[in-house]
Amino acid sequence: MNLKKLLENFPFAVEIKGKSDVGILGLSDHSKNVGPGFVFFARRGKNYDGNEYVEEAYLAGARVIVSDMYNPFLSKEVTQVIVPDITLAACRFSDVFFELPADKLYTIGITGTAGKTTTTCLIRHLYGSDRPLAMSTTIERRIGELSFPSSLTTPNQIELQKFFFDAAARQMYGAVLEVTSHSLMQNRLGSVRFDQALFLNLSPEHLDFHHTMDAYFAAKQRLLDALKPGAAIIYNADCPYMRTMKREGAFSFGSDPGCDLSGKVVQESEEGVEFILSYSGNRYEGKAPLIGAFNFSNVMAALSSALISGYALETLLSRLMSFEAPRGRLERVPNTKGTIFVDYAHKPEALREVLLSLGKLRKRRLIVLFGCGGDRDRQKRPVMGKVAEELADVVIVTSDNPRSESPKAIIDEILMGMSGHNAIVIEDRRAAILKGVHMMEEGDILLIAGRGHARQQQVHGNMIPLDDVEVASQGSVHA
Repeated sequence: MNLKKLLENFPFAVEIKGKSDVGILGLSDHSKNVGPGFVFFARRGKNYDGNEYVEEAYLAGARVIVSDMYNPFLSKEVTQVIVPDITLAACRFSDVFFELPADKLYTIGITGTAGKTTTTCLIRHLYGSDRPLAMSTTIERRIGELSFPSSLTTPNQIELQKFFFDAAARQMYGAVLEVTSHSLMQNRLGSVRFDQALFLNLSPEHLDFHHTMDAYFAAKQRLLDALKPGAAIIYNADCPYMRTMKREGAFSFGSDPGCDLSGKVVQESEEGVEFILSYSGNRYEGKAPLIGAFNFSNVMAALSSALISGYALETLLSRLMSFEAPRGRLERVPNTKGTIFVDYAHKPEALREVLLSLGKLRKRRLIVLFGCGGDRDRQKRPVMGKVAEELADVVIVTSDNPRSESPKAIIDEILMGMSGHNAIVIEDRRAAILKGVHMMEEGDILLIAGRGHARQQQVHGNMIPLDDVEVASQGSVHA
């Protein structure tokens, strides 16, 4: 690809300092990922300025720098493209360089406060090998048997287009991905358009960014602007916000018999849920190896997607039986005394749903261990403390990912929502997990909530190895 080609029919005026007849081998907005012949996009973020890494990108091989300012000190070997909007420029470059790969795939976008990862994995599983789907989640990006850790739930424009490009090159039928409210506000999707949009649920989250629930919902609704002509809209009719997605041609799922796909859980156990479905005037019985009624909503969302794509419900219910939950989503840790679960629940409503489900399964005590992330929505901290105290028999309050904040200060804000009568405070998360495991007695359930699949903890700018599943496993061996 040539720079001149990338700049053809550009949507806004640019200033070029240097030659435009330059061969392009790749795109990146991270200096560590730059290689010879790359274009480097010097983005400005909340806590960084890409212009400070231009020299590093040049030394790594970048021959074109896209920025909103001219750098007179940069080597004349580098062509500088000065633009008013780095994000839009990255979108345009990615579209042309990767040749709009999403248009060659059947694309499914999933948004909602909770359940996006599980639903994404469910859809990939249900479509099966006959229609293989690449997927992008909070945990990983997967194309066939290839898997890469995710740094962002929804990748930026460059990474997203490369993801679609690689999926098309490996002859995937399509791609399913989580779409966050942040990504919609920050235009990370660029020109990507979807064949299906799923709207799962909405509860308070990211209000430090969106400020109000109405603004949060408005951000989610932006997914409607990223649909292909004739795209399917699937919504959860049990959620008051998502119910407003009702329109001609939209597909609804929920507990109301009037939904296109309706259902209810008839039995919950540690092995999963048993349920009844109603679809096209017929009644179906099924089982899912997922714990909790809240997961049944994710199951119905995934089934809705596959039904719209033409699958028979009998086939889907059979495939559902072999599904394995993603890492860190009510993941069970072997223990001889009771049952240990590690889960990603880090929002009040998610914690409430998990505790309610596990409360139905306990034979003795329900112990919950959790914290709250630093540099994030502070309003939810006392709310989560209140939820934990109301629904668990024993509460261990500890650190989550404190980031730049004081772990103690975060814990103090959690405790503001609690009476403190049954709270054990242990700031060090590893020590807290070991304490929780060691205090278990026959029949207890221990929920380790908040970080799920994470393998590192962010403390004062440092990434410290910490895997909740691994620590709980070690504690169980020595308990």
